[in-house]
Amino acid sequence: MLPQNNIACYIPPSDQEEPLRRLERRYAVLLFALGIGIYFLVNVHRVAVPGQLFNELQRDFSMSASAVANLGSVFMYIYAATQLLVGLLVDKYGGMRVLAAGSTALSLGALLFPLAQSVPMLLCSRMLVGLGCGAAYLCLIKETDRLFSRNFAAVTGLVIFLGYSGGVVGTMPLVKLTALIGWRACLMTLAISGILIQLAMMA
Repeated sequence: MLPQNNIACYIPPSDQEEPLRRLERRYAVLLFALGIGIYFLVNVHRVAVPGQLFNELQRDFSMSASAVANLGSVFMYIYAATQLLVGLLVDKYGGMRVLAAGSTALSLGALLFPLAQSVPMLLCSRMLVGLGCGAAYLCLIKETDRLFSRNFAAVTGLVIFLGYSGGVVGTMPLVKLTALIGWRACLMTLAISGILIQLAMMA
């Protein structure tokens, strides 16, 4: 007969552990879906300015063609520069936390841009948009690996498809909406949509 201290004791798992794990996963997947919504808006913002709104911005702010093009350039400079920083932050803090912080910058910049009354304000708000947009892709890739590691390639393809659909919406549909309600109201609608998604992520 084995000594008492060598007998392995079986401790059955709590009946609540499995439901809690399922609930946590559902919550994580919901946050992931909201993150895809942010990525959709990122791609709308990426193609909308200055491309689709070039004439409107040049007319309303009496800007030269190169000055309007600078709005696109400053976005891409900030977007590219954030990739190294976002990669480090995602590994340390996780994808959804970094995405939540990035979406704050995106929402603020997107809100300020249609309210801008000067070219420097346009540039500053566009820099904030670039900073926020730069967080989206890497954060979603990190969360895809964490939540869907067995179907990583398929889910990544779905994320890219849904995100790039925003780029499609940011072309002709955005031009048509701008013709109906004006570019400021159009971009304000995008900003409010982003804020609502962000609030849902924080709820």
